[in-house]
Amino acid sequence: MTMLPPGLSLITACGNRLVFLHRALPTWLAMAVDEVIVVDWASAPPIRRADLPADPRLRLIRVEAEGWHLPSAYNLGLRLARFRNVMKLDCDITAAPWALAVNVPAPGAFITGNWRRAPQGQQHLNGSFIAAQADLAAIGGFNEWFEGYGWDDDDLYTRLLAQGLTRRLIAPGSLSHLPHSDALRGADGSPSLHIQMNRALADLMPVWDANSPSRHFHAIGPGHFTAAPRIRAPLHFRQMARSLASYRMLGPASLHLPPAAARRAAKRGQMLQPALHLDRRIFLEVQHGLGNRLRTLASGQSLAAATGRHLHLIWPTDAHCGAAVTDLLQGLTALTTFDDPSASRHDAMEGPAGNRPHPIRLDPNRDAYIRSADVLNHPGAQDLRPHLHALIPAPEVSALIAPFARRFATTAHIRAEGASGWSQPSDDPRQWSATSTATLTHWRALSQPARFLAALRGRRGSIFVASDSAAIIAPLEQALGRPLAHLPGGQSGHRDRAQVVHAFADMLLLARGQHFLASGWSAFSDVAHLLARDQSRAVAGMDF
Repeated sequence: MTMLPPGLSLITACGNRLVFLHRALPTWLAMAVDEVIVVDWASAPPIRRADLPADPRLRLIRVEAEGWHLPSAYNLGLRLARFRNVMKLDCDITAAPWALAVNVPAPGAFITGNWRRAPQGQQHLNGSFIAAQADLAAIGGFNEWFEGYGWDDDDLYTRLLAQGLTRRLIAPGSLSHLPHSDALRGADGSPSLHIQMNRALADLMPVWDANSPSRHFHAIGPGHFTAAPRIRAPLHFRQMARSLASYRMLGPASLHLPPAAARRAAKRGQMLQPALHLDRRIFLEVQHGLGNRLRTLASGQSLAAATGRHLHLIWPTDAHCGAAVTDLLQGLTALTTFDDPSASRHDAMEGPAGNRPHPIRLDPNRDAYIRSADVLNHPGAQDLRPHLHALIPAPEVSALIAPFARRFATTAHIRAEGASGWSQPSDDPRQWSATSTATLTHWRALSQPARFLAALRGRRGSIFVASDSAAIIAPLEQALGRPLAHLPGGQSGHRDRAQVVHAFADMLLLARGQHFLASGWSAFSDVAHLLARDQSRAVAGMDF
């Protein structure tokens, strides 16, 4: 790909939505963008250049086509962009004049909205982003297997993250969505059903990339194109996606229905799952170390989504974790205490007696308080990966990982701390049963440097190592006869704020490995692997 000059191209696509474009365009041109590309996708009547502001940075592209198709329209805009970075805004998004001053592109990162973190009424900012043109080209731009409305943005972000890029959030207040009805979104029937169908297509079809069959366009004049027929996913995959979308919307209670009946119920919005209690809340207190907390958090988010409750996080700072959640993640806040005697209480912590958490049964008429350091014992609390992948690192964490490669051939988590016994306040054996204490000591003994050294010998490609003891790095490098990538600054056994921030950066870098050498019985290793999208794993003491 030819190296593009520095600068920012803003692209949008518009099909019969000129009323919104008229409101948005002046706000875009008030920013220091180098060009604005408007793809007029078969609007009737066509958008005229005379109808738009007389700004030389504005380029109007007309496409003759049948039917609106967002991925095709925006992929054309991406191909025509002339500058190194791209800002994608739908024509119902306005920008503050200072938006670019607070959303600055950086190598190895992209900036997006996030519907999970957006203020009420601004969830549709999810599709707005700033990214490097080269990074978008490497993944083939938008996924053209998709049908109709939805999931195009989340799929794009997932594929960028799989390339080792870091996701950052758009600064609050810098962009704003102009409200309108769902009828203007190009989604016949239920938008949620369309979103779930495209999500299913992304799972069923080969991953969209730079080699996928992107749509062709034929130039018939300056800035004027006709669109060739696009290549759709095979019919049987589209039928499978429609069926999967219906069952996903309806929930487990729909599994006895044949596909046609499930589709009819989904279109009617007939939810067969238990009634959602959006006025009820889950107060989740996460415990122990960083890996335990992130795993519990994702489990709680899964439970809240499955039961339709609002999740409120309680994240204590203690000997296990001296960092607040805001030190680690963007878009999350936490309560410091909880005191509501009317809530049902579920203490899922393990004590010296070895009690295991009983199944969580939520009372539909009461809030729930749950205290845990592990995956919650509820069928709706098991879908961790999507929620972990949606976490956005805090700027301090992103700055730590920015200098590193986007992908390593091998990563290794060597849990050297405490192999000979309990030496830190966070290792107080009164918090676990005697069986768990013995199990943890056993696995720590199997996760020492000598075992990893044997597994790392002869491995080709780049290697990243994270450890509870920074002192092991130099001996490992000497024994292997090669430098190892690592994040300087770790201190064995310390869990103050600085070290937990360091540990989270280590965890994200471990997830960048094509192959992961993990420590056994370690929540830290478990979450690092769950954060990865395409990674094989071997566990010390089991696989090597």
